[in-house]
Order: sequence, then C-alpha cells, then structure tokens
Amino acid sequence: MTMIALNSQPVPGWTNSSNIKSEFNPENNYGKSADKAATTLINSVKKSADSSESQTKNDSESQTKNNPAKLSPEEKSKVNKLKQRDREVRAHEMAHQAVGGQYAGSASYSYTTGPDNKRYAVGGSVSIDTSPEKEPEQTIKKAEQIKRAATAPANPSSADLQIAAKAARMAMQARSELNQENSTEIDSAANFKAQPNNKYLINKRENSYQKLLAARNGLEINSGFAA
Repeated sequence: MTMIALNSQPVPGWTNSSNIKSEFNPENNYGKSADKAATTLINSVKKSADSSESQTKNDSESQTKNNPAKLSPEEKSKVNKLKQRDREVRAHEMAHQAVGGQYAGSASYSYTTGPDNKRYAVGGSVSIDTSPEKEPEQTIKKAEQIKRAATAPANPSSADLQIAAKAARMAMQARSELNQENSTEIDSAANFKAQPNNKYLINKRENSYQKLLAARNGLEINSGFAA
C-alpha cells in the first residue's frame, strides 16, 4: 500500500487528475473505483494547497501592516497624516480641559484605524458646564472662564466659538442683573438717608409756624429740642 502525505504546497506534477493514470483496466469496476479515489485525493491536495497559499498571503499582509517599513509610500503618507491629526485632536481637547478647570468634563475621542493597523484619534469633544451660578458675581467669573476655555485651542472650532458666544451672553445678563441690584441698593440707601432731613424740614416748618403764632400772641419760644 502506498501512503501519500498531504503537504501544504502542491505536489509537483499534480496539477490535474489527467496526470494520474490508474494501473487497473478501465473496463474493470475495481480500476474505475481506484481512479475515482485518486481523483478525490488530488482535489483534496489542491484545496489544501490553495488554503495554505491564502493563509500565507493573509499573514504576509498582516506583517506588512504591523511593520511600517513594509508599507507602501501612499500608506506611509496616510499614517503620517493620521499621526499629525491625532496630536492636533488631543492637544485641542487638553487645552479645553486645562483652562475649563472644574467646569470641564473628561475628553472623548472618535478613532479610525490606519494602514499600520493602529488606532488614531480624528475627532474629540469635552463637555463643559454653562449653567448660571446663584449670584451674578459668580456667574460672571464662570462665564469668563468658559469663554477662555472655549477659545483656548490654537484653532477653535465653530462649536467652540458658539460656546464662547453663549458664555459672553451669560456674562452680559449677569452684569445687567448685578447693575440692577446695585441700583436698587443705592436708591434704598438714598431714601434711608433722606428720611432724617425730611423730619428736620418738617420740624423746621412746625417751629416757624409756632414762632409766627407766638409773635402774634406776643410770646417768644426757643427753637430746638425740649430739655
């Protein structure tokens, strides 16, 4: 009995079944069965070889992606652009966080996979609290910090500029409320200070009226408070 090894590569000369001839008489059913078995074996070997070749190709492509030296010029150019974009995105969001301080949240990123099979950040965002504080003074300080945080990156996005504009409006409204409060306090203080003067004027008018009455009656009284 002859044993045939199933190699990972095609066996030379086994390109098709016509190269394998049965030693049995074609008229013999046993010989036909042997031919059929040989053909099946050949097909099995060919399938194994094709599968091995495909796996080798995939492994080669994987090694190329993981080894920058094996990337094509176009792929290397794309990787360099992705690296630059990744640096810009991370620096952009870090600037928001650094200036935003307690009002800035954590950064989140969106990624893409490059030809080198590595992930690169191509977009990002940082949440920031834009709600007003309880007191106008605190709201003004917060709004100014939010505005600085929104415009902190070298190239603020359109969304960043919208937040900066919102912070400016928030500060303006808080200043208006603060001015209104200060105006109310000034008016209240002025009214409070004016009360003794009004009382003095009333007393003065009353004393003058009393003097007039006394003069008519031939009497004279001293102005001032009674002892």
